[in-house]
Amino acid sequence: MAAKSLDIETDHSMMIHDAQLNYYGTLLATASSDHSIKIFRVEQNKYEFQQTLNAHEGPVWQVRWIHPNFAPYHLVSCGYDRRIIVWAEDQQGYYQKAYESEDIHTSSVNSVDVAPLEYGLMIVAGSSDGNISVYWHDRSTSKPKWKCIMHPAHQGGVNGVSWCKSAAPGETKRTFVTCGCDSAVCIWDFNPEKGEITKVKLLEGHRDWVRDVAWAPAPAQASTGTIASCSEDNTVIIWTYRRGKGWEQKTELKCSKRVWSVSWSVMGNILAVAQGEEEVLLFKEGHDGTWSTVDS
Repeated sequence: MAAKSLDIETDHSMMIHDAQLNYYGTLLATASSDHSIKIFRVEQNKYEFQQTLNAHEGPVWQVRWIHPNFAPYHLVSCGYDRRIIVWAEDQQGYYQKAYESEDIHTSSVNSVDVAPLEYGLMIVAGSSDGNISVYWHDRSTSKPKWKCIMHPAHQGGVNGVSWCKSAAPGETKRTFVTCGCDSAVCIWDFNPEKGEITKVKLLEGHRDWVRDVAWAPAPAQASTGTIASCSEDNTVIIWTYRRGKGWEQKTELKCSKRVWSVSWSVMGNILAVAQGEEEVLLFKEGHDGTWSTVDS
């Protein structure tokens, strides 16, 4: 039986760039070129407007929810105004700006992602200035505070960032992947104890700007890993890691138009691909290792 759809009138006055549900699937955040973020409560096939967040001074490109274990922090956003903003819930239940990056990036911040719970409260962002930045909430002192480190990543600009989803408890290094205008995909390790970002692997295979990258969910301490990247060369590449063999290009999916974004299902077995302006394709890996489209 087909799932029911819910149409939401957001009242954004300009294009919507991102829409994300929270951990429980009860709150929806939308990001728009009208400089705002809107929050909606979504329950039992109904929705109710909750709040508009107006701290950005330009188009808001992405929003990501923070795990509820890190309350009162709930949401992070990034935008054309070069800023990353962390939002926290006040005593009245409204979201307020709790942290804002200041003069860190010199150009638009295009992508942001929140680390898995096991990593702690940690955020990675990528900017058109070619740099990546990592933010973490340091609770080792009597007065917890946000810390930040920046590192050069992709010449021409960073378009997408994604944390590794198979974090092992107690692991010192935190791993993430990025993509950019240099047609490359890069894997990085971040060590919060040393405050260092180290490049682990450069993945080359695309022939034009890489627009987005997504790390597939996997069990903790898994011996395998999967990353999807998409490009203006009309392709999606599936990269796989196997212990003892390292990273390699497994599959190239050819699309009819330039591809803007990729995202995995919760189980990591279905890949959603946005190509062109209004088309979304779903791909699934078969038992023989080949990928094919899924009827939506």
